[in-house]
Amino acid sequence: MAAATPTLDYDRMEEVKKFDESKMGVKGLSDSGITSIPKIFIHAPDTLADLKPNSSHTSPSIPIIDLSNIYSNHHREQIISQVKEAATNWGFFQVINHGISQLVLDSTLKAIKSFHEQPHEVKSKYYTRKEGSGVMYASNNDLYRTEAACWHDSLQMWMAPVPLNTEEIPEICRKEVMEWDVCAKKVSEAVMELLSEGLGLEAGKFKELTFSDSRCMVGHCYPYCPQPDLTVGITAHTDPGVVTLLLQDEIGGLQVKHGDGWVEVKPVRVLDQTTQAIRAFHEQPPEMKAEYYKRENEMGGVILASNNDLYRTHDLLQVWTGIKAAEVEDIPEIRRREVVEWDLCATGFAEALMEVLSEGLGLESGKFKELAFSEGRVFVGHYHPFCPQPDLTMGIRSHPSFKELTLQELLDNF
Repeated sequence: MAAATPTLDYDRMEEVKKFDESKMGVKGLSDSGITSIPKIFIHAPDTLADLKPNSSHTSPSIPIIDLSNIYSNHHREQIISQVKEAATNWGFFQVINHGISQLVLDSTLKAIKSFHEQPHEVKSKYYTRKEGSGVMYASNNDLYRTEAACWHDSLQMWMAPVPLNTEEIPEICRKEVMEWDVCAKKVSEAVMELLSEGLGLEAGKFKELTFSDSRCMVGHCYPYCPQPDLTVGITAHTDPGVVTLLLQDEIGGLQVKHGDGWVEVKPVRVLDQTTQAIRAFHEQPPEMKAEYYKRENEMGGVILASNNDLYRTHDLLQVWTGIKAAEVEDIPEIRRREVVEWDLCATGFAEALMEVLSEGLGLESGKFKELAFSEGRVFVGHYHPFCPQPDLTMGIRSHPSFKELTLQELLDNF
């Protein structure tokens, strides 16, 4: 492995300037089909060795905090305690049920990716090294200050304190950037309230100190690298702001320093949030679930029961979302948003599958939808708690599903 040491025929600053003035970024290098990376990107072997994640099977898990009940007197103190512990011991945590829809998350990631995938001549007009305001597209903020550059490009937009003129934002991601800023500010302020209370201060103290008034949105791009063992996507660093709200895609690669080692941060999916939602409902005290417990066998509404066929042979929450759909207000508040969002996602996916099935039977793709097959929908959230004698019973007996199509999520790792 080569180290980033100068040689007689290598003028690093000249190479850095040449790369910077090309305005092509590492995405341009990658797209050009290079098979080896320029020397300015090669890091010393000891630096690369220090960044390897913990390979132990007992590697600690990143704290995951559920924000769905932060304004509930029954749950807020516990959430504050979780945030305080995570901030103290990790300086990092993941949040679920934060109120930002999956549509916004996906569209934000897609918009930033679309910007970076534009032709060089389109992106280059935004290429600059003027930091602190407006819009800046560049490769490596510290390109002229660091010993070895990293394999990433960045689109940065300073949203506040000086309001950014929306016309300055690249049109290809303008709408999504503005929407993300509104959503991100809301979640960040909610987290800062929890942090403030965890420090024994009033909830609004951080906002009073204008901590959320200076905001910068950064969209990184880590393109294909022909020699990933010689460089890094980004060096180890601590973000300068009070709170960084990080939106991660499914590719992975994000690491957090914990103790003496690095821990990989696995993306939290919408499916994970649905899983957490159902588990949280079932783990409420009995008195909070009792109003939903019933044995009506008719379609419609919301039903909590243990074994549908108890009087003829686990716990489950049923929410009818198609024909005779439950009123949104009737869905348990603790998991209302997740059920509604899952229904939208699942319906779209199920209808796409039914189109394929329909064509496979020699019918028109929309035949199943024409027959209203997707209108009789029911959301079922099973719960299989610890059993002291699992060899004498079962979680659920073998059975065929009674609907045309069942979209089943494998809820967890059990």
